[in-house]
Formats: sequence, C-alpha cells, structure tokens
Amino acid sequence: MSDGMVKKLLCLGDSITKGIFSSNYLNLAQEMLQEADIKIINGGVNGDLSYTLNQRLESALEYAPDYITLLIGTNDILISSFDKIRNMAVKGKKLKKGYVTTKEAHIREVAMILSQIKKKSQIKVALFSIPILGEEINSLVNQRIFDYNEGLRHLAAQEDIVYLDLYTMQRNYLEKSPQIPGIIVNEDIYNQIYLAFMKHFFLRWSWDKISNRNKMQLTIEGVHLNSVSAEMAARLIYDFINKGDN
Repeated sequence: MSDGMVKKLLCLGDSITKGIFSSNYLNLAQEMLQEADIKIINGGVNGDLSYTLNQRLESALEYAPDYITLLIGTNDILISSFDKIRNMAVKGKKLKKGYVTTKEAHIREVAMILSQIKKKSQIKVALFSIPILGEEINSLVNQRIFDYNEGLRHLAAQEDIVYLDLYTMQRNYLEKSPQIPGIIVNEDIYNQIYLAFMKHFFLRWSWDKISNRNKMQLTIEGVHLNSVSAEMAARLIYDFINKGDN
C-alpha cells in the first residue's frame, strides 16, 4: 500500500476524539496503521458541537489532509435533551442565548462541513455515526441518537462517502451482553465526567478501571469511550484507510 510518502488523516470531533477524558481511539488507530505511512492528526475539541466545528473547519483544513474522519454530535444530543446542559454550552461556547439544536439543524451543519471539505477534491472522507450515550439502549436519549444517525446515514449515502457505524456496533454489543448500567445519562452527567477525570489524573486509575467500577461495558461514565469502544472506532478507521487505498 505504501508509496513512500506519509499521508495525513485529520480526525475531527469533540472530546471523544480529543481523548483526554477517555481511551484514545486515535492512538489505537495510529498503532494499527503503523505500516501504512499514515500520520493521524487529532482535530478534536472538547465540547464541540456541529455548529462550532463548522466555524473552525477552515483553519483545520490548513493541515492539508489526505483523509478526514468526522465524529460529531454527542454534545448536540446532550444540549437538545437537557436544558441544564444547553445553558452550560451557551455560556461555555459563547453561543446565542436560547441556542437550540435539532436533528435537522445538526444534519444541515454536517452537510455544510462536508460541502466545504468537498471543495478540496482530493480528500477522502468518512462520517462516523453518533456513539451511544449511556448504556440503556432503549432510553429516550439513545432513541434520539438512532434518529439522528438515520439522517447521517442518508447524508453519507447522498454525498457518496463512507459511513462508519460505531453506534450499531455498540448497540449490538450491548444486546448480546445485557447488563444494568451503573450510571444513567441525565442533566447531571458532567458531575460523573468530572469524577472520572479526578480518579484518572489524581488517583491514577485507568479509564477501564473507572468504567468497571461504574458498571459500564462500553463507556467510562456514559459519554466517553472505554477501551472496548475505542478499539471499535479504531478498527473502523483502519478499515476505511485500507479499503480506500486498495
């Protein structure tokens, strides 16, 4: 596959991609691609929404990538589901007061992102589904994610780009090994994220130890990926790169 030149893969997203609060799926993907002459650039920003990612896209494209993956929407789901989180996002991201997001708004922003990338005609693009939030697969939040993802799947087909269906992989995993999760995603989920952060950086617990203590199978605290989900995401990237160059 190698032609002797290192190619760049820019991975755009939020804190799940940034990898500070969770197992880092980009590090795993880089290890998988170590013989493929691929350099992964981490384009994750904590708390990013589809709207704010769109605003910073032009500067991100200055990396001149050969490939792009886009994993965005978790925060859009959270602020559309919980007023307390929406109010925090409005303040933290300096959004207009009363800012709301909907499925239609999210799909529109992602479509605009893809449109800008398409202007760089040589870039190969893959769109991730929005991952699960919490591990109750039939919760209202995960039903909303399923609905958003159907829109993203349709958009990927319309734009003729690769769709990386992490959500379905996670859902199938949970259906095969049902377990009552220790944490339910609600308006106070940031408290759980903060506790996990403290345990990891001050008590030196691994992310998987925190996940296990929280009685979670795929996430650390309902939002960020443990090593099982991180490996799923990394494998999807690996397959995208290898199929794209064959």
